[in-house]
Amino acid sequence: MALCSRLPAEPLKRALVRAMSLRGLCWEELAFRMGLSSRTLLRVMAATNVSPYVGDHIAIRLGTHPALIWPREW
Repeated sequence: MALCSRLPAEPLKRALVRAMSLRGLCWEELAFRMGLSSRTLLRVMAATNVSPYVGDHIAIRLGTHPALIWPREW
């Protein structure tokens, strides 16, 4: 993957919603447990794409590897 390319946000959004519902958390609680601001999560949910840096950071905080979220793109 080229460092300047962007990743589609939709797979990350699905992973975040899945994590939230599996753990029975609201956005603020999920953000707190991940060590992120709720604003960061809401920005991702509103985005159409994310940088590889943001994608990697959030994937790792979710406890997974970015290649599992973006198998073709990563």
